[in-house]
This record gives sequence, structure tokens and C-alpha cells, in this order.
Amino acid sequence: MLLALLVGGVLLWSTALAAAPYALGLQTDRGALIAATAVYAAGSVVCHQRADRSFHAWGVKLPVCGRCAGLYAGALLGLLAAVPWVRARPTRTIVAAAAVPTGATLLLELAGVVDPGNPGRAAAAVPLGAAVCWLVVGAIRGKVH
Repeated sequence: MLLALLVGGVLLWSTALAAAPYALGLQTDRGALIAATAVYAAGSVVCHQRADRSFHAWGVKLPVCGRCAGLYAGALLGLLAAVPWVRARPTRTIVAAAAVPTGATLLLELAGVVDPGNPGRAAAAVPLGAAVCWLVVGAIRGKVH
């Protein structure tokens, strides 16, 4: 049951993140606009939503920044990595290693050394999102080391 909820939640949230700017950009019906507004409100709980740090689609910024978008894209990949035929077991060490690219881009940005831009932030976050989702699936299945 928990696994089904996780899969459903990741798929629903990922779809909502893509659909919300579409609804706002194309000025769809009232119900879609209300739903899109709710997605942006939910996104604001976990993300700063800065326009300069966000991807834009249909002339509208996404409900989350580039780094968060990468985390959620990674979560989708993590679900794929967690399918039953994958023999490797997720570990906390894998998650720590997967956090290195995100941590490095964050530290380099804070130090003023480099600005990786939204594509760089998103790409660096994908491994962390995938590893965390894979770890959660493994924990649900009782297969975490």
C-alpha cells in the first residue's frame, strides 16, 4: 500500500508540475486555473520559486526552481531503478554520494565561483532525487542496508 501511494504521489506531483504552467499559460477553464494555483501554493511550501532560478514553459515559470525540478525528475528515475529486476540494494552511502553534485553546485554558487544556471542545478539534483526515491522504495520493501 505504501509503495502504491509513493508511486502515485510521485507521478501525480510530476504531472502537476508540468500541467500547472500549461494551464496558466493557456488560460484554460476556471477549474484548471484553480488547480494550477493550488500546485503553485504547494510548491511554495518546499521551494523559493525564484523566477530567475526556475524553468519556464508556455511563458510561465514552473511551480518549483530548477534544482527542485531536477530532484523530482530524479525521483521518477528512482522509481524506475527500484523495479523488482534491479538487483542492487539502495544504501545510505549511495544517497550520500548522489548528494555530492548538488552540494558542490550549491557551495560553488555560494562562494561566487560559478553559476551553473538552471540546467546545471537540475542536472546536479537528478542523482539525489533518484537515490532518495530508490532508498524510500527499498525501505518500504525492507531491503535497505
